[in-house]
Amino acid sequence: MNYDEALKYIHSFEKFGWQLGLDRIQCLLDEIGNPQDKLKIIHIAGTNGKGSTTTMCANILRNAGYKCGSYISPFVVDFRERFQINGEMISKEDFAKYATIVKEKIDLLESKNIQITEFEAITAIAFLYFYEQNCDIVCLEVGLGGTYDATNVIKNPLVSVIASISLDHTNILGDTIEKIANEKAGIIKQNGVCVCYCNQDIDAVSVLMKKCAEMNARFIKANIGAIEIKKSDITGNTFVYNNKEYQTSLVGIHQVYNAVNVIECMEIVKSKGFNISDECIQNSIRDTVFTARFEVISKEPIIVIDGAHNLEGTTALAGALKNVKANKKYAIMGMLADKDYEHSVRQILNVVDEMICVPVCNPRALDPKVLAEVVSDTNKVTYNYSYEEAINEVISKLDKNDLLIVCGSLYMVGSAREIIFEKLNK
Repeated sequence: MNYDEALKYIHSFEKFGWQLGLDRIQCLLDEIGNPQDKLKIIHIAGTNGKGSTTTMCANILRNAGYKCGSYISPFVVDFRERFQINGEMISKEDFAKYATIVKEKIDLLESKNIQITEFEAITAIAFLYFYEQNCDIVCLEVGLGGTYDATNVIKNPLVSVIASISLDHTNILGDTIEKIANEKAGIIKQNGVCVCYCNQDIDAVSVLMKKCAEMNARFIKANIGAIEIKKSDITGNTFVYNNKEYQTSLVGIHQVYNAVNVIECMEIVKSKGFNISDECIQNSIRDTVFTARFEVISKEPIIVIDGAHNLEGTTALAGALKNVKANKKYAIMGMLADKDYEHSVRQILNVVDEMICVPVCNPRALDPKVLAEVVSDTNKVTYNYSYEEAINEVISKLDKNDLLIVCGSLYMVGSAREIIFEKLNK
C-alpha cells in the first residue's frame, strides 16, 4: 500500500467504533512479535492535559539526547501527528510500510473472526514503528480511559502518569469522578510508580491511592502549596517549584500543574537510569508549544485556537481568557453531542461579547442550532452551518485590539486553524 491507500485502509475500521478491551490488541501484537514489551515507556492517562504532559515529557527526553517516540491522540491537522519521534511525524513511506505489515496480521485475525478496531490497528503500528526505529523511550498517551484502553497492553512502564481527571465520556467510563478515576487507575502496575496531577479532585486522589496500595505501587503527588506562581498571562506562566524557577509558553494555570506533574515524572525517569539535567527540564518546559492548546496565532488582533471540548477544558480556557485584555471578545465554538455542551458553552459565553456556534465534522457532532439554543436567553449567540463563513464574518470586523477564540472539538478547530492561517497569510 502507498500512504493514501494505507490511510484509507485504517479509516475503514471507523465503522467498528471504539471497543474497549485488551484481548484483540494482544492477539494482533502477538502476531507482530510484541514490540511493546521491548520498549521503555512513560504511560500517560487523564481527562485533560494528557497531550500537554506527553509533549513536555517528549521534549525533555529529546533535548536530553534520547531518541523519544510519542504517541498522541487525536490529531489536529495531519493524521501522522499521532506517531512522532523527536518531534517529527512518521514519514508517509514509513506509515505505509508499517500499516502494510499490520494489515497482513489483521487479515489473518479476521479469518479467525477477530475484528480489530481503528485505534487498535494504529496502536500496533505505533509500537512496531517505535521498536524498529530503536527508540530509547516512548511517551505513550492513553486513548480512552485506561484499564481497557489498547495502550494498556504494556506490562511494566517506567512510570504511570495521571493527568487531571474530570467527567467526560461518562457513557463509557462511568458517571462519577470515582468511576472514571478507577478506569484511569487501571494503568498503575504492580510494584510500579504513579505520578498524580497536583490539583486533582480529592475523590479521584482517593481512588488512585487505593489502587496504588493494592498494586504495591508508589504514589507521588506534588504539594500544590509548594508552587509559587509569579506570572500568568497570554504569554505563558512563570512559577517556582522546589526552589527552582520555571516558565511555560503554554497558557493557563492548569499548565503550571501539568508542568509540575512532568517535573515529578522526570525525577522517576532519572532514577531509572536516564541522564536529564535540571536545566534541560527547565528549558524544555519553557520551549514546549502544543497545537490548538491556547495557541496564539495572531497578536493584532489576538486570535487564539483551543481544543477545549469538555467542561474542565472550557473552564480552564475561560479562566485564561478572563486575563486577556481586549476591546471586544468573540468566540467561534463547535461541540460534540456527547460532551457537557450545556455548561461548556456558558463558560465561554461568560467571558466573550459575541459567539457563533458552528458544526463539527464528526458523526457525534452537535447541531450548532442546538448549541445556540442552550443559551437562547441571551442575544449574544448566533449559529452558522459553515465555520468558514463564521470565521470570515468575525475576522472582517475584528479591530487590532479585539480577540477571537476558536474553541471546542479538535475535529473542528484543526480545520478552522488552517482556514485562519490561509486568511492571515494572504
